[in-house]
Amino acid sequence: MAVERTTDWRTAQPFSVDALDPYYYDIILQNLLNALEKLPKSIDPKALFVGPTNTRNTMVMSLFYSKFYGIGRDERMKIANFYNKILRSYSPKDPFCRKGTNRIYTEKTLRGIVKKTRWVAADGEAPRELGKLSASLAALVYSLYTDASPSLSGEFHGPYDVSKRFGRGHILFVRDYFDLKPIDLWEHAKKYRYKQVVVYAVYKNVKMWCDFYGNFTPNKDLKSNLAYYSVTADGKPLSGPKKIKALSEYIGGLTLQQMNRINKMNLEETKRKFMETESLQYKSVFRLAGFDWRPTPSMIKRIKNKRLIKGFGVWGQNRILTEKDLKYFRKIMDPRTELYYKPRVKIS
Repeated sequence: MAVERTTDWRTAQPFSVDALDPYYYDIILQNLLNALEKLPKSIDPKALFVGPTNTRNTMVMSLFYSKFYGIGRDERMKIANFYNKILRSYSPKDPFCRKGTNRIYTEKTLRGIVKKTRWVAADGEAPRELGKLSASLAALVYSLYTDASPSLSGEFHGPYDVSKRFGRGHILFVRDYFDLKPIDLWEHAKKYRYKQVVVYAVYKNVKMWCDFYGNFTPNKDLKSNLAYYSVTADGKPLSGPKKIKALSEYIGGLTLQQMNRINKMNLEETKRKFMETESLQYKSVFRLAGFDWRPTPSMIKRIKNKRLIKGFGVWGQNRILTEKDLKYFRKIMDPRTELYYKPRVKIS
């Protein structure tokens, strides 16, 4: 399975995932293994995580830490097969984005959306305002979920061929922010006006490439090649640059308030919130198995007054990873191998 990461994680906020996870991730893994034994056989795989990107993210963490903690091969394969089943339920043809796609709409669903959506021609200020809205939404997401877990908020998916509706060379790309009110993490979020904002964008003569982590790379400038768009907030369409601008400004105001709230937190509070966010990724799995998703008392005790770990794991390196690094970590994450991760840093 492909595992690629080109981002420089020295800029991760509030800190690298591996600055804290080694203290407690064995508890998460044991709870996950216990949950696998209790999940109903008839469960829809798509109900276990919020989306394919979040599934891939937690899969990588689970496989990597199963090697770090020395979990046996049989149990590692249970974890790997569990994730494999979920991802193939979303996209049987490209579950790990090897072909550069992240398509979760069926052909029937796609046809329905293309037909029912109120499309607006992308002229005048629309492309610029749409770009500002996307930036505002991204900023809010990272302030709510940290740099480690933005996939809890939504899914970027596509590209979808919509040439039959718009003409040759047109693709649809969807930015679905389906949880902008994470009340489980932030009680004040219940006052937010919108829970879900979806941006549908139709581009002409643009090719998009999706990586393993849900990042999309276009071969051309998106604003210049935007043909049609549609924006919905909690299912209601917002048409025209003025309404999009108003939404963008509202989202921007929430982000500023959220950042001010975060900046007032001390290190212990930040660590606790980070661990809660990490644990939230497993909420559906644990709930369906009859477990509480929240951090256990043991997990909380393990991070109390503990330093942040530096230089641990894939994402804790104080440098940009080379292809040699990636190849090494891919072998470690392969549940079939007996190559285990032995850190050079002290965990205590």
